Amino acid sequence: MVIVNELKAVSYGWWSDVQDADTVTYPVLLCNVGTGVSMISVDKDGGFERVSGSGLGGATFWGLVKRMTKFAGFDECILAAHKEGNAGHADTLVGDIYGIETSKEIGMPADLVAGFLGKVDSENITDSDIAAALLRMVTNNLGQLVVFQAKAMNTDSVWFTGGFFNSNHVAEEMDMDSDAGTASAIDSAPVATVGSIVQNAVKEAVNFWSAGKIQPLFSSDASILGALGAVAALSSE
Repeated sequence: MVIVNELKAVSYGWWSDVQDADTVTYPVLLCNVGTGVSMISVDKDGGFERVSGSGLGGATFWGLVKRMTKFAGFDECILAAHKEGNAGHADTLVGDIYGIETSKEIGMPADLVAGFLGKVDSENITDSDIAAALLRMVTNNLGQLVVFQAKAMNTDSVWFTGGFFNSNHVAEEMDMDSDAGTASAIDSAPVATVGSIVQNAVKEAVNFWSAGKIQPLFSSDASILGALGAVAALSSE
């Protein structure tokens, strides 16, 4: 049996998928999110090097969800967090500490997280609230780490891959502008999937930590690039 190195498979899968894209500037920062997180530098010839990573990834999120809530599946959890959850019910916010007016005076948004899960023992908190807070905690940490690494590599974009984004379970139509609430507009609304919900959480985190200066990018085959890359790598040998 032939085994392909996981990082090689992910890197080669991404490189094979987008190598001809005119907008790609090398070296590329590729962030693979599965059990944990690996950040990989990929050059124009497909060469790769793991430059950083974290043990706080998909396994951390799901492990805490299983321990702290009654959700039995990943899709169920993400959908509930998206539709019903309010992370602010579980997180301690700046406004909880200083109040809205004082928060304004010190120049910090009242809804900025001061402490993740700081109110998790509050009364009337729901499993959906906890799931939303856990998703925000994990993706916020991920966004901070990739922004720091992107700055170190002097790149203005990050490509994300991995099983954390792999579900295509349909959630609902995306929220529409109230002024566009016609039947035709609703019929053509983009559909939210579990994977896109997780992607949007990552996008928000990257945009926050980079002040919108670093672009988070996702391949259309983000969840299976490792498998595709393994096949491509074996075929090239």
